[in-house]
Amino acid sequence: MFMEIIDDSLFVLRVLRNPKTICVIWSAPWCAPCAELKKKIEALTKLSNCEIEFVIFNIDTQVTPNLRHIKMIPTLTLFKDGQEVRRHAGAGLSVVQLKEFLAL
Repeated sequence: MFMEIIDDSLFVLRVLRNPKTICVIWSAPWCAPCAELKKKIEALTKLSNCEIEFVIFNIDTQVTPNLRHIKMIPTLTLFKDGQEVRRHAGAGLSVVQLKEFLAL
């Protein structure tokens, strides 16, 4: 369930062609707020029966973030049946807001 790191070559296969609910965490290794958000997500999903699959997309040197209009990190995008259904940009999510975003 948690967390495969993907890049441009895997985005279509793991996200757009996947019938499951996928949460993409647009991130970078040097991004401290991204690391904090990942920790919150890990803790939250351990406490719930979460069926969402999570993937981390490292935005450095990739084309897909520009094509998906990712303007800041961290950004979360939730995909269902390969379609983006929800987006949040920025690290300022409380646990309650994160739970609502993921609809857990």
